[in-house]
Amino acid sequence: MAAPRCAHVEGAEALDAVFPRDVGLFADAFPAEARYHFCGHGLRIAQHHGARLGVAAPVWEAALALCQYFEEQQLDFQGKQVIELGAGTGIVGILATLLGGDVTLTDLPLALEQLRENVARNVPAEHMVRARIRALSWGLDHEQFPSGYDVILGADIIYLRDTYPLLLRTLQHLSGPSSTIYLASKMRQEHGTAEFFETLLPRHFACELVQRDEQENISIYRVTRRGWPWLRSGPGRGRKALETFGNDFKQAEVWLHKQAQKEGWSKASKLQGRKAKEGLIGVLLEGNAAVMVEVNCETDFVARNTRFRQLVQQVAVGIMAHHQDAGKPLTTYVKRFLKAEDLSQLKTVPEGRLLSDQVALAIGKLGENMVLRRAAWVAVPSGCYIGSYVHGILPTDGPSMIKVALGKYGALVICEALANSPGTNLVDMGRKLGQHVVGMAPLSLGTLDDEPGGNTETKMLAQPFLLEPNLSLGQYLQPHGISVLDFVRFECGEAAELPGAQESQEEDAMPLLASPPAQGV
Repeated sequence: MAAPRCAHVEGAEALDAVFPRDVGLFADAFPAEARYHFCGHGLRIAQHHGARLGVAAPVWEAALALCQYFEEQQLDFQGKQVIELGAGTGIVGILATLLGGDVTLTDLPLALEQLRENVARNVPAEHMVRARIRALSWGLDHEQFPSGYDVILGADIIYLRDTYPLLLRTLQHLSGPSSTIYLASKMRQEHGTAEFFETLLPRHFACELVQRDEQENISIYRVTRRGWPWLRSGPGRGRKALETFGNDFKQAEVWLHKQAQKEGWSKASKLQGRKAKEGLIGVLLEGNAAVMVEVNCETDFVARNTRFRQLVQQVAVGIMAHHQDAGKPLTTYVKRFLKAEDLSQLKTVPEGRLLSDQVALAIGKLGENMVLRRAAWVAVPSGCYIGSYVHGILPTDGPSMIKVALGKYGALVICEALANSPGTNLVDMGRKLGQHVVGMAPLSLGTLDDEPGGNTETKMLAQPFLLEPNLSLGQYLQPHGISVLDFVRFECGEAAELPGAQESQEEDAMPLLASPPAQGV
C-alpha cells in the first residue's frame, strides 16, 4: 500500500526517522504533471516523485475527494482565512485560493519548493497575495501562527500514531469558536486512523462524517470546536470552573468570561503603545439613519478575522442603538461625530457591555492592539435619504452580520430628492455618489456655481463625476432631480480631523485602560 502524505513529528532527528532521505519510497526520481478540473478551475499540478520528497510528492486520493466535496457542496471560501496542513502538492489549498480564500499552505520545509511551483502554476498573479507558503511542524512551531482561522484543511495527513497528539495540539491552537475544519483521509486500520476520528479527536472537537466513499475507503469529516466557548479559555481552566461551581455551566461561563475580560485588559495594557493602522470601516443603514465607524488593529490578517469583524459590527450596532432616542421627527439632517473616548463608553446590544470591554476581549483573543478610532452618525428628515458605499468590501459571515458592510473605505452621502426625481433609482444613485466620494476624496461640498478646475478640484460638486468624467458631478445630478446636502468619507488608517475635535492621531486614540473593569470574580 502506498504511504499517505507527509505528517509532522517533533525535532529534526524525529523527522528524519520518519522520512529518511534515503528511504527509497520512490527509487527513481522523476517529475510528472497531472491535470484536474474542479469548481470551474483547471489545475496543473507538478509531482516530483523521488526519495527526497517521498510522500509529499504525489496527489493523494483523499485530496481529490476533498476537492470534489468543495465542488459538490459549493463551499464558499470568499474572504475567509484558511490554512492547509500537510499541503504536499498544494492542490487543496490552491483550489481554496481560487475560490476566494485567503490561504496559508503549510508543510515541512523540504516540500515547500514543490508547493511554490504549483502555486505559481495555478494562482493568477493578481491573487498571489492570497496564497502564502510557510513551513509548519506540528507541535513545534504552531504558536508562530495566529489562532482563529475560519477554515482549516487537511487531506491524508493522519496515519502516524506518534503525530496524533501533535496534530491535536496544532488544531486546538489554530482553531477558534467559529472555525470549521475539513479532514479527508484514507481509513487505514493498521495506522489507527479510525481511532483518531472516533476517539482522540472527539475529546476536543465535535466531529461529523459528511462523506464516505466505500470503494476508495475515504472519509471526509467536518470538525468544529466542542462545547461552551468560554470553557476553552485555557489549559484545565474549564474543568476548574466546573469543579468550583458544582458543574453549573452558567456560573462557570460567567466566571470564565470575567477571567477572560481581566486578561484582555491586561494584554491591552501591554499592547496599547503599538501602532494600529490596519482595520475596517463598517457602515450600517437603518431607516432614515446611518452609522459609519472605524476600528483599527495592527495587521490586515487580523482585520479579516471573523472575531474582529464581529467587533466592528458590535460597535456599529451599539452606536445606532445609542442614537435611537434621537429618532424624533426632523426638519433638517443631523450629523454627529464620535471620538474614541465617546465610543468607549457606549454599550453593545442586547448584552449591554461596554464597547471598551469588548475591544479588550478581542485583544486578549487575537493578540493585537486595537483602537476604537472614530464614528459618524447621520439622520435625515422626510424627503431626504442617505447614500452609502463601502470599498474593498468583505463578505459577511451569516445573518448576524448581514446589515453591516465592511471594507477599507466608506462614504455616507446626504441627499434630497427634488420634485423632478420620480424616475431616479435613489438606492443606485446613492451608491454612485458614495463611490464618487470614496474615489475622488472631496474635501468640501461646493456649489453648483463652482467651475471645474483651479481651486475647486477638491469641491465635490465641481469635480468630474467619477463614472462620467466628461460631466461635473453637479451637471450629472441636475437632470436626475437630486441635490447633495453633505457627505462623510472615512479611509482606514488615515490621520483625519473630526469637526470640532483635535486631530485623531495614533497617539491621541482612546487608551483602553481609561476605564478598566472591576476586578472582582
